[in-house]
Amino acid sequence: MDLSTATPLEIDTRLAELYGDLADANRDRDAAKARAHAAAGDKGRRIRGGGVLYTLTAAEAIARCRAIIADGYQPKPWDPDSPVKAVDKYDNAVARIIAAKEAMKPFDAEYERRPWPRFFYVPGGHIHSTLYCRTCHRDGNVTDVRWWPPMSGKTEAEAVADKGPVLCTVCYPSAPVEHTRGLDKPDRCTGSGQPPRPGTAKRYGRNVYGNCAVCPPEADRQIVLSGNRIRAHKPAPPPPPTVTVVATIPHAADGDTRYDLSNGMFITRSDRVHRRYHGYKYSAWQPGAGDGGIAAFRGGAATLKALLADLTARLQQPAEPAAEPRGGRVADVWASVTD
Repeated sequence: MDLSTATPLEIDTRLAELYGDLADANRDRDAAKARAHAAAGDKGRRIRGGGVLYTLTAAEAIARCRAIIADGYQPKPWDPDSPVKAVDKYDNAVARIIAAKEAMKPFDAEYERRPWPRFFYVPGGHIHSTLYCRTCHRDGNVTDVRWWPPMSGKTEAEAVADKGPVLCTVCYPSAPVEHTRGLDKPDRCTGSGQPPRPGTAKRYGRNVYGNCAVCPPEADRQIVLSGNRIRAHKPAPPPPPTVTVVATIPHAADGDTRYDLSNGMFITRSDRVHRRYHGYKYSAWQPGAGDGGIAAFRGGAATLKALLADLTARLQQPAEPAAEPRGGRVADVWASVTD
């Protein structure tokens, strides 16, 4: 690549790759340091807030591992705390760090010769003009700031017109500040963060569940957070089309025997009461429908056709001579589907 004629996009794309290699090498070096402490017998102790406090410094731990190897240490392939593995991994990571930094020098020199605007982003956060914005790396925590080469070379006005409120207002004072209210989540139900539907909050195990006040009552229950707030969730899917199947059975003996569309069986009034109060999803039939009875079913058109075919086939079968007839022939079967 001829850096003197290369575009900012080409230069920063390659430089971003080198920074990624450098980050990987630094990560491997830190892991090698931890292994060296273990191989040197310095187990350390964990401290509040994360991390381990060692008695030896990293340089002292590496030096002790080298001394152990020089004293005639015999490598053991199954030993995870082998000083040989620790030293090899550390030396390899240091070599990669040196190589990455050397490869960066000509790109950095070209940037110093003809600087251009650069852009860096934080996943889920703002876009910055530098890796070291004062809004990042606070309280001793390292912020995950990444390169964004596709925008390299653009002016602040072009960046604001393109990305708007996602830009950091410290790095780009002309950027709007709407992003400080958080990213819009169009797939989130508006009932998220609101109190549950009155009378629906109940404890099950360790959590409290309740119905969202915006979603339909038959929608799934959501976890109720502290402060009597419904957890964030997606809107409930639209209800399926309502399919009403009307079947007339004129030869029913007592008017209490009806066809159950949920499982293709005849049921009696006592079965109907039991199913209604023990969690069955569909109502098998409704009283007061005359001699034939009405059954309501929710489902797709394919399921409806299958049920109608099964209903017709069952009711048209002739009764056995020795058995008491349980229904009769279908006098009239039709269906109306309403979206």
